[in-house]
Amino acid sequence: MPELEQARGATYLRAARLDVGWTQERLAEASGLSVQTIRRLEGGGGGSPRRGSVRRVAAALGMNQQQSRKLLSGWSERMVVNGVRED
Repeated sequence: MPELEQARGATYLRAARLDVGWTQERLAEASGLSVQTIRRLEGGGGGSPRRGSVRRVAAALGMNQQQSRKLLSGWSERMVVNGVRED
């Protein structure tokens, strides 16, 4: 089931980015993350995302609290906080 959760987060993130008309490069710049990190988040692969990274992306996209929660919940089973997986 964690793969399904991760796919939901990746799909929601990509849709949100496209809704504002941004490239992955623009989102990386706005969030202070690398393009590689954005690609991993949107691709649904590369292991568990860090909560801080997902929050930075949400803030960069101007998401409100409800949207941010929805984005975070897309990875709830695989979230990493301070280098430790939250289960």
